Amino acid sequence: MVSAARPALTRSDQRWLQVLGALLPAGFRDRQRGEWAADLAMLSHDRSARRRYLFGAARTLPLLRAATRGHDSVVMTPGRPSAVTAWRIVTPVLAWVVIGWLSTVLVPYLYVESRGGASEFDMWGWFTGPAVVLTPLFAVLFWGGLVTLVGPVLLAVTATVTALAAMVERRRGAAHRLGTAAVAVAVFVAAAVQGNALYNSPFYADGDSVIVLAAAGVPLLTRAAGLSTRRRVVLGALIAAATAIVVLYHTPYGHGMAVWLAD
Repeated sequence: MVSAARPALTRSDQRWLQVLGALLPAGFRDRQRGEWAADLAMLSHDRSARRRYLFGAARTLPLLRAATRGHDSVVMTPGRPSAVTAWRIVTPVLAWVVIGWLSTVLVPYLYVESRGGASEFDMWGWFTGPAVVLTPLFAVLFWGGLVTLVGPVLLAVTATVTALAAMVERRRGAAHRLGTAAVAVAVFVAAAVQGNALYNSPFYADGDSVIVLAAAGVPLLTRAAGLSTRRRVVLGALIAAATAIVVLYHTPYGHGMAVWLAD
């Protein structure tokens, strides 16, 4: 540990170790700082050697990050495996929703508004151009935008991604997989219930399932979840974007967009 070698380190060396360690995964940085501190303590009487050692340590940071990626030593925070699994479920689904809505709802609607009416817009032409080969991609993006209104489909997709995570995630125990599968089943049931309610009612709540999914990702933004800063930033941006979509739907402008999309 750094504290064991601290008396032999200068204040400058201690600051360098703090900076270098901050660039490593949370569960690995304390151990690596300890190794660096022990080596620097042996070089306490050679300032130039310590400087060369620190530069060398900085150059090895990419290799250290690559070596520790996915190792059990990085998973130190209790509950972190469940947080990582939840991140892998919520993040791609929210990304699909946000990117799909921006590309196949907002952009076409702005075009429609600029032309003065929906009759001016060729939705099929939007999908098939510029090349027919891109049609499957545009179809996927279109459903990403459409599920901002059709909540049961969003829940069904989320349940499917959850079930896949239970099956294909590596280095997960049987209890973790069973728990993830149970969540998938629960979400499937919620999708069926919501789909039945939507089928029997002409009304729908704009963005209800989107905001529930975004809210499910909020606890992952805390330090207690043990996720890296990069993952928290990506998820936070997606949550903010998804929330903005729901808020927009509840404005007069967004209501017109929702009616157009539903039609």
